[in-house]
Amino acid sequence: MSSNEQSWLASYAQEESRSVSENMKWRVKKNFEEGLSWGTHLYGYKYENNQYEIIPEEAKVVKKIFDLYLEGNGVQAITKTLEAEGIKTRNNIFFSKSTIRGMLSNEYYTGDKILQKTYCKDFISKRTLINNGELTKYYVEDSHEGIISKEDFNKVQEMLKSKKESINWKVTKPLILPFSGMLECGCCGKHYSRKTTPYKHIWLCRTNNEKGIKACNSKQVPEKILFEVTNEILGTTTFDEKIFKKKIEKIIVKNDNILTYIFKDGISKDFSSPFLFV
Repeated sequence: MSSNEQSWLASYAQEESRSVSENMKWRVKKNFEEGLSWGTHLYGYKYENNQYEIIPEEAKVVKKIFDLYLEGNGVQAITKTLEAEGIKTRNNIFFSKSTIRGMLSNEYYTGDKILQKTYCKDFISKRTLINNGELTKYYVEDSHEGIISKEDFNKVQEMLKSKKESINWKVTKPLILPFSGMLECGCCGKHYSRKTTPYKHIWLCRTNNEKGIKACNSKQVPEKILFEVTNEILGTTTFDEKIFKKKIEKIIVKNDNILTYIFKDGISKDFSSPFLFV
């Protein structure tokens, strides 16, 4: 096949993709204008005949989540409560913090719905972006039976907003965390994140932090220990982030009191000590 033929076929395929994308956009817009949802998967409901219908068992869980938050429980406390009671999502996994936050801010649970919260940037990249006014949003009031009263939902939104403003007020400058994205759990493969206690900073597996020891029984690492071990591995007396990031690809945290440093040249070094973890 000649280069001209290849170019023509590529152009044809691109134009065909554009046509399909435009037709899809037209159908989505038409649905929105008629108050019909496009994405139909929502915990607490089933979607039949263009209508959301409550699933009683799941609705009880949704109500429980909102009630717990209104009682003053944080998102993490709610996830742990649900896990302790063996309550899981429709996909048979425990609720994550991000899932709980999304549910608490989803107006669908009041019986109202906002359509076109997101949109596809273009037919080539197919990136989904948050709609910040680029396209029309459609608000449909009382479109289906609600699980949460609008009064309780609005109270939760105020609490979420207050919590967010409180956090923003406390943060006066961005934290420089050289170990962010560098620590990998040897048990589940997830990254470690930083947590501040009244006495020190520690790093712990995100799975363990969000879902508990049953999901991942990894250990916590004091930040002070990380700096000390890194200096010993690199042969430096003072921690230098530039040298660290230049030489180290990642650090694997293993449960047998071992930190494995993976260098960017492929070499790995283990550091073992009974005092590594807490």
